Amino acid sequence: MDLLKDINTWIIEIINSKNDLLDILFVNKVIKDINMSFKSSYIKLPKQLIHRDIHPSNMIFYRNKLKGFIDFEIPTYGIRIFDPCYCSTSILTSKFKSKKARKKWIDLLSSILKGYNSKNKLKKSEINAIFYVLLLIQLLFMAYMVRIDKIKTAQFNQSILKWIYDNKNTINRELKIF
Repeated sequence: MDLLKDINTWIIEIINSKNDLLDILFVNKVIKDINMSFKSSYIKLPKQLIHRDIHPSNMIFYRNKLKGFIDFEIPTYGIRIFDPCYCSTSILTSKFKSKKARKKWIDLLSSILKGYNSKNKLKKSEINAIFYVLLLIQLLFMAYMVRIDKIKTAQFNQSILKWIYDNKNTINRELKIF
């Protein structure tokens, strides 16, 4: 799994195919920012086998403690921080329409990363990469939704992409705790 390669090939191609329905100028700005600010860091990030579909419905809890994961249909070898970032974006997506929930999401992101860090020590390079991985995941969601012809959902994911992008400083400030 190479998200950087994917955004510069099939993801941008699919998103551009709906340039009349999506904000292509903004999407291209985000991709340019990722390529300029993150490309050299991305290739150095630790990789491992990842679940690739971590979200609350794929977690097993017992007595309010996480005990395991289910649904191992699409595991792959990829950047280690993909799973906690994917989990947090799936939660953001489910609660995005609530302004109150969006404000709390940054704290939730921090909590997810703290929990992950307590079991798998995050490297400084991974912490610095989190914002960009969140963007990459939203671009991936957008392309997937366009591909299955769910344009309204792709537009919704684009609004989440914009919100994450606009909150870069707040997200990165919260991640300084590590």
